[in-house]
Amino acid sequence: MWMQWDQLIIDAIEGHKTLSFRYHGEARLVEPHTFGQDSQGHKALSAFQINKGWRLFHLAEIQGLQIGIAFQGSRPGYTRLDSRMTRIYAEI
Repeated sequence: MWMQWDQLIIDAIEGHKTLSFRYHGEARLVEPHTFGQDSQGHKALSAFQINKGWRLFHLAEIQGLQIGIAFQGSRPGYTRLDSRMTRIYAEI
């Protein structure tokens, strides 16, 4: 499942598609911007959560990941080569 989710996240980033999932018991709708590995070795997704702003999500804590509709592009505040990531798999 994890490898499928990795590819789903990469596809969403490359296609500028939203992602929906549950995280810490709450439904989330996000515009994914960067997917990689954080400094603690966790696979992580940096995304703009609709109506809440920028968030970092650990892949191991995501449930029910689904790809959604297209979004316009990067949000204000986005920076390429996210410094929280030691390795980047995909980014806008």
